[in-house]
Amino acid sequence: MAKNRMRNVIRLLIMANLIGLAPSFVENAWANADANTPQAQNASASPDDVAPQGDEPQNDDSAQDDDFASDFSALSKIAPPDGSEEYGEIYQMRVLERSLLPSSIQDNGINDEQNLIQQAADPMGLTPDEIFHALGSGTSDEYQNRGLQRQATKLMTSAIQSIQNQIQSAGSGLVLPFGLDCAQQKAVQEYVAIFSAPGSGTMKTWLKRMARWKPSLERVLAQEGVPLELVYLAMIESGFKPRVKSPASAAGMWQFMAGTAVEMGLRIDAYVDERFDPIKAAHAAAGYLKKQYHRYHSWPLAMAAYNGGPGTVNIAIDRYNTTDYFKLVEYGAMYDETRRYVPRILAAAIIGQNPKAFGFDGLKGESPFAFDTVQVPGNTKLAALAEAANCSIETLQDLNPELLKTVTPPGDDYTLRIPAGRFSQFVDKFDNVKRKYANHSDSMTLRFGETIDTLASEIDVPARVLRQINQLGAKENLSYGADVAVPNGSKRHKNAKKDDDNLPIALVTSETFTFNQKKRVFYVTQKGDSVAAIARVFGLLPNQLAIWNDLDVWAKLRPNMYLQIFVDKSFDDANIRYFAESDVRIVVKGSPEHQEIIDAKRKTNAKAAASAKSSGAHFVYHTVAKGDSISKIAKKYGVSVDSILKLNKMKASDPIRKGAKLKVKKR
Repeated sequence: MAKNRMRNVIRLLIMANLIGLAPSFVENAWANADANTPQAQNASASPDDVAPQGDEPQNDDSAQDDDFASDFSALSKIAPPDGSEEYGEIYQMRVLERSLLPSSIQDNGINDEQNLIQQAADPMGLTPDEIFHALGSGTSDEYQNRGLQRQATKLMTSAIQSIQNQIQSAGSGLVLPFGLDCAQQKAVQEYVAIFSAPGSGTMKTWLKRMARWKPSLERVLAQEGVPLELVYLAMIESGFKPRVKSPASAAGMWQFMAGTAVEMGLRIDAYVDERFDPIKAAHAAAGYLKKQYHRYHSWPLAMAAYNGGPGTVNIAIDRYNTTDYFKLVEYGAMYDETRRYVPRILAAAIIGQNPKAFGFDGLKGESPFAFDTVQVPGNTKLAALAEAANCSIETLQDLNPELLKTVTPPGDDYTLRIPAGRFSQFVDKFDNVKRKYANHSDSMTLRFGETIDTLASEIDVPARVLRQINQLGAKENLSYGADVAVPNGSKRHKNAKKDDDNLPIALVTSETFTFNQKKRVFYVTQKGDSVAAIARVFGLLPNQLAIWNDLDVWAKLRPNMYLQIFVDKSFDDANIRYFAESDVRIVVKGSPEHQEIIDAKRKTNAKAAASAKSSGAHFVYHTVAKGDSISKIAKKYGVSVDSILKLNKMKASDPIRKGAKLKVKKR
């Protein structure tokens, strides 16, 4: 019994290395296995509790398989690498299948696999040969040309045989996905066995959840003209969880990477990520799969391309001179994950289309995804919309999982889902509710050269308030052309006329430029600006901008550089933030006036440094964390709330945002 248990633990330790679990897991698992040996248990047991040595079963295969299932139960509870609870079901199913099904030797090569054995051996204090002996496979020299798990466990073998019998019993009554005769494929049978036996709990959960999404998704697939069975691709990718995100940053029910999602027309910005919208993402997924099907005229190959990319599939076809997906699997072509991917989908579809044949009938599914849609103004709080729809904010977020903030995106009207049957009620109530919440319903378009902070300054609104209205973090910004929510009645204003000493300083070259019918304006650079981009916006050549401002065309610009630009006298582009000559103090570089400014700045800096030194660095910076409040921060540093407010020029009613830095006086 102990030997069987040790053998199974070693299998899991090797698999832990194979799927990238931390070395600490290997060490802990080994320690736990050692603690469970009869010797360790007997050390603390009374004589009456110790079974006679002769009573230990010697070759009990059923006990071996029970032990394996028991050992795996601990492994299956391991959280995904990124700790994402949403991804947990998928991750644990992957761990389960890789512990029961071998990885193809073509995937890594014998040397890599022997390295994995060595990695598992090191924390145990064993040699690779001792591991091979524990696995019942001789020595490492006898391991040549064999996979990490040469044979399925008896549990797995029995499960596959049972599935084969069920398939044979169903005969021609079995509904097969995509019209493919795939039920006899070994790779498919293996996954039907996993989903029907050790993974049946998760499969039942997925089938129940599918009842919520299947009608909506099948409508999309039908509209796109692709097989309805592709709904099972979403099952395998996400378990029908809309907000799931993988450790590789693929997101949503259809698991799109950001680049592919944008390429397929999905919107991703600070307010919306349509990868999380199951309906819109389904359209994008169907479009991508349709494109791959037109490339290969094979749904298995199209799905393989969805997982591994068309390049992977093309190379496999060229290398093995076959377009039969299952032959490519047999030959070990493509990535190991891509070889597993399509059989998973086909197995799930076989079970889903024939639930009674595999013991999944009688499940009570979740209620279908039903909703009404309404057009609502941009930048409207979900709290207001939830009140008008007579539901909770959480309900709106469940119906609209693509929304990343508790407000609709600024700009045009937004199509919002509300609970089914609430349309008339919503229309009747929304105008009244909108007036209640309408404290910032205007919007402005961010100009080239403008940031949230500069816009806030020009409309006389504190930057932190503008960030709060737009649900932006302390360091977040929006790109040129974005719509920004602003308080009602906000207007940009030119700088009030100031004396020369208080105007921003614009340093210019000593060379004088004179152009007929042109005027000089000044542009203030922002983070990420380039000479080429600025020239393009102003309709200039990069070399012109470089000559006028002593710039290297290719060098990186720093923020807050004042660049002189000569434009037509009629120039007045409302989409660009720039300054007229009268709005700046023009100083020639290297002039006595310039030297006076430098000297004055040095004196100011020296005075500030001396003051800080004499007071001994009298404050520190605190980075605001989730859940922080001014009172909590004050208590932490042993100072008063008023001192923090005064030091940071804040009011008690001003909000603080995660990531912001606050000055706190040292005690």
